[in-house]
Amino acid sequence: MSEKVRLPKDVCDALDAVGKVHTYKTIISRHITKSWHEKYEILNEGNMGTILLMRALILGYEPELSVEEKAKELFFNCNENQFAGFDGPYTIVYRLGIIDGLRTHGIHYDWMEDAK
Repeated sequence: MSEKVRLPKDVCDALDAVGKVHTYKTIISRHITKSWHEKYEILNEGNMGTILLMRALILGYEPELSVEEKAKELFFNCNENQFAGFDGPYTIVYRLGIIDGLRTHGIHYDWMEDAK
């Protein structure tokens, strides 16, 4: 089977939400007629072709995360279970390492200020 289709996170979120209520046929039809309103209008946008949407619904999809989203996910999703068998507060050290690594490359995100 082919790989999942990589889509922007907001498109994945919208597809997850409408997929709980609508069939694939309805999702495709509303995309073609651009009849999604407000909350799901991201599915109307022309940058996502109908063929890509059909592939995503058939093969599955996953978010294409930005560099910031990947770093933030690593930072906030680490936990002590990853460091089982080690003594000490490794989660804090791990998070500080992520922040230091980003700063070394001149990268700063607002969420880094309050999170440690």
